[in-house]
Amino acid sequence: MTETSATDDGEDYGTVTWWEIPATNLPDSVRFYREAFDWEFEAMDADYEIVLHRGRMVGGIYAHDTDTGQLGDGTRLTINVADLEASLSRVTAAGGRVVHGRAAIGEGFGWWALFTDPSGLTIGLASPHPPVED
Repeated sequence: MTETSATDDGEDYGTVTWWEIPATNLPDSVRFYREAFDWEFEAMDADYEIVLHRGRMVGGIYAHDTDTGQLGDGTRLTINVADLEASLSRVTAAGGRVVHGRAAIGEGFGWWALFTDPSGLTIGLASPHPPVED
C-alpha cells in the first residue's frame, strides 16, 4: 500500500488535511470569515483560531506578526503523512528543504513539520503517529 492511499488506521495519507490563513488582524479576520462563510471558530490560544465547518475542524487562522503588513506565502496547506521523518527524507531527496522538523501540535492532535518545495513554497506535514523508535 502506498502512502497516498487509505490505510487500516483510517488515515488518508498524502491528502491535504489542513490549511491555515495568516491574518494581520486576527479578530477582524475571524469576524470576516464568520460573516462571509458562516464558519465557526474555537480559540486554541491568543494568536490562533481553529476553523470549524459543520462542527469539524478544517483549518486555522493565525495572527501573522509582520512589520510590513504583507502576508508572505499566504495560505499554507498541510499534507497528512504516516511517518514525518520518512516524508521529510523524501522531500529532501526530491529537492525540497526542511524548514521545521517534528513538533507537537497539541495534546491529542499529533505532530507537524514544515518544508519548502523547489519553488520556495512552504508546505506543512502532519501525522497522528509518534516518532518511530529505532
